[in-house]
Amino acid sequence: MASRLSVLFPGVLAVFFLSCGGPSADTETTTHTGTRASSTTGASEGDSGSDSDSDSVSTMPGLPGTYLALSDFSNRTVELFGTPDDLSAMVHRSTLEFTFAARPCGVGVGPDERVYIADASFPVVGVYTLAGLIEGGEQPFIGDVGSSAINSSCGVAFDAEGTLWVGDGTHGRVLGLRDATSIVGEVDLEADVVIRVSGPGVTPWADIDALHIDPSGDLWVVDYEADTITRIAQVASLNDGNHTALVPAAQLSSADATDGPDLSSRTFHRAGDVAVDGEGRLYVGSRDASYISRFDGARTLEGVVSPQPDAYLVTELERAYLVALDPEGALWTGNGTRVARLSGDPSAPMGVQEASLDRVIPYADAEGTPYSGHGGMSFFVAPPRE
Repeated sequence: MASRLSVLFPGVLAVFFLSCGGPSADTETTTHTGTRASSTTGASEGDSGSDSDSDSVSTMPGLPGTYLALSDFSNRTVELFGTPDDLSAMVHRSTLEFTFAARPCGVGVGPDERVYIADASFPVVGVYTLAGLIEGGEQPFIGDVGSSAINSSCGVAFDAEGTLWVGDGTHGRVLGLRDATSIVGEVDLEADVVIRVSGPGVTPWADIDALHIDPSGDLWVVDYEADTITRIAQVASLNDGNHTALVPAAQLSSADATDGPDLSSRTFHRAGDVAVDGEGRLYVGSRDASYISRFDGARTLEGVVSPQPDAYLVTELERAYLVALDPEGALWTGNGTRVARLSGDPSAPMGVQEASLDRVIPYADAEGTPYSGHGGMSFFVAPPRE
């Protein structure tokens, strides 16, 4: 069966397929005979929407719809939210749990209709079925993409050519694996591309937390420890080999805010995730702030810079460090216990603005873990089966 993966919306993957299988029992377990033992998925029984909503996971049809996926590093799960059509009716869809000592740290859907999950506890990226993640029930363990170059993976992203990009956080580099989608079982691959950044004023990566490829094909690397956001222009065009001193197109560093929400504000504070729209606006979620910083024209920035945001979108969440744009252009955020959609056009406000939330979906205990969601979050669209 030929598969096609196309980007229909900024930051949104659209997966087209003719048929998908997979049982739909509430909870199933499958055992993997390799080094990483087993996994379980099932529908969450917790709150599934805002206080005024009574949506239920059980009312959702099968695969078609829009989905939001995030990896919960501390709670050792991958959380999936979905809706068949109306994004205002998004609910918590399912939870992928790991019985081995996994630390999921980024999740992405490949052009082969499979789910790739970075793991900060193992030098691998785990591969699972897309249908299994969406449907719940038995989740076949397809394999591991391993590499002698990986030490601790965090952040995954696919470019337009189908190359899997993985953040190797503790080694301070990003790896490109061109053949990841061809593997079955446990396979070790040599990295085709190795990126380390260098140059005048450039801060080397220290603790990569998330990767994002924008609609133009630029790779954005979020470094929590260094508190930087680095842009690698047209990453798919890089030649194979070791780029051990690559000068990035731009590196944004956190700085004191000249006109922020409060006196102690930073332009961003411990960056946790980014999203970029089709006009080049950069949205940054911060682990130590309740606001999302927006930088207009971010793709035009060059060199090492510390720009002031064009807007601070202040949310009611204690920390708003996960960000993603949905197919309609609405901005979503999350903080380790819930995800929420900001009302209105996120590109319109200027300066410091209170951002109201018109959809809040809890998925963890009341307090949860404040630094759960490493690896970022992203949307993908699964059309009806034919």
